[in-house]
Amino acid sequence: MKTKYLNKQLLTIGAGTLGAMVGAAAISNGLKQSGNSMFSKYATPVTGGVLVVAGSMLMSSGNADAKKAGMGIGGVGVSILGNEGYKTITNSAVQGTPQLNTGNVQQA
Repeated sequence: MKTKYLNKQLLTIGAGTLGAMVGAAAISNGLKQSGNSMFSKYATPVTGGVLVVAGSMLMSSGNADAKKAGMGIGGVGVSILGNEGYKTITNSAVQGTPQLNTGNVQQA
């Protein structure tokens, strides 16, 4: 029996997840610093929505690696939207979900 320690599929999904987390922080911070009060207020949910759409589009593509990366990207988007929904309902964040706060932006 041959054991695989690093599965290419997992690495592809992980790369999509990591890229989405870094990209989401950059997008969210850019929207927060845009000077537009609407973008600043809704930067995190908009970013989550963008990731869900981007992940869905990649998952619909014909390329198997793009589908797997899309799973990671969409998963980060769903996590962000879920956390934002939870924060809206309870006024507190779920521990362990991406917060998209790098400390560079003043929170309102």
